Amino acid sequence: LDMLMTFAVLRRLREHSARLAELPDFNMNDGPGYSATFTGRPLPEFSVRAVDGTPVSTRTVAGARVLIAVLRVGCGPCHDQLPDFAAWARDTDAVALSLVTGPHRDAAEMIATLADVSTVVAGRAADALAETFAVTVFPTFLELDADGVVVRAETHLSRMTTAEAARH
Repeated sequence: LDMLMTFAVLRRLREHSARLAELPDFNMNDGPGYSATFTGRPLPEFSVRAVDGTPVSTRTVAGARVLIAVLRVGCGPCHDQLPDFAAWARDTDAVALSLVTGPHRDAAEMIATLADVSTVVAGRAADALAETFAVTVFPTFLELDADGVVVRAETHLSRMTTAEAARH
């Protein structure tokens, strides 16, 4: 009887794990308070290499409007919003920087989508930058002005692009 109960519990756990894996990432820190923690803050000093070997630092993006996407491998909402960010980055005059956090070996698809439209930092360097930028929710999208100050921060790209369309 104990064995039957154990197998039933294990089967139920597998079913629940599969259901949880289908749900989008949810974080209690997402919301206006989360976004407000970034707005008005200057970009922290950083210096890393992109996946193509290009040096990326606070100096290389200075003086330009910058869009930053902080994404995570295995994050459902990150993958869902990836094509929209790629399109936005392609159609803007801003410098686009994509941070793909998580295991670099699993990031190939995300990197391939972003490489033509943005400078991509992946793996440990991206993990370190996400931590330096104090990102705790994925995805996070940041827009910086030419002075290197965050003017907008969102976890849903649609809120960024809607606000930009309203300005024009």
